[in-house]
Amino acid sequence: MKAPPFFYSDARVDALMKSFTKWEGTPFFPRSCAPGSQGGVDCVQLVRALLVDAGWWVQPITWHYPIDGGNHTRQSLIRQFIDMTGVSLRVEEIPPDPAYLRPGDVLGMRLGSAMWHLGIALTPRSFAHVMVGRRVERIPIAVVTRMGAVETIFRPLEL
Repeated sequence: MKAPPFFYSDARVDALMKSFTKWEGTPFFPRSCAPGSQGGVDCVQLVRALLVDAGWWVQPITWHYPIDGGNHTRQSLIRQFIDMTGVSLRVEEIPPDPAYLRPGDVLGMRLGSAMWHLGIALTPRSFAHVMVGRRVERIPIAVVTRMGAVETIFRPLEL
């Protein structure tokens, strides 16, 4: 029997939203994880920070991963990280259909030839992410689902 979703309670969703307010507006900076206008973060570190702040543990990401790999390879390093760290045992992979989306779900999005971008659902209709040259923002899910960019959804499960 699989574990229930981690973000099943209002308290955990509230913790996710509180963390997002700390990160909103933080500029993109590769492999960094410092909130605020003088800080910087990339999409992988942002999703990890939001999950950890809400109480779901993900090991620190310390390896030097390429930022633009989706333009050069068809193999997703995001999926490799999820598999090699055991995170795959603590998430449920669900179809990339917005009808299934819940707060805390992690969106794996295709950039170029591979899943190379992450975002995290804040509500069933919006998600947080950051991209090169931008700042952490909340945007409607419809923006990426219309483009067909969402390859998969990872739902964190109870630890």
